[in-house]
Amino acid sequence: MSDVARLRLQIDREYEAAYQGLYGLASGTARHQFIHRKMERIHSYYQELVIRVGEDDADETLCSLNERYYRRWKQELQQ
Repeated sequence: MSDVARLRLQIDREYEAAYQGLYGLASGTARHQFIHRKMERIHSYYQELVIRVGEDDADETLCSLNERYYRRWKQELQQ
């Protein structure tokens, strides 16, 4: 697996963990701190991705993952 593919996978996993933290069983301050740590890790992986593929491609990756989780959240609200 290339470094870029690994970074994209790590970002996806952090988004998934944050999503689960937001909509899972955790609540209150612990949930906020958990999600905050996940967002910090996403930022760190994003910075590494910028070095490897450039800011435009890194932005595209981050935005597409963010949109995917937003659509998932929106779909679950409609159920």
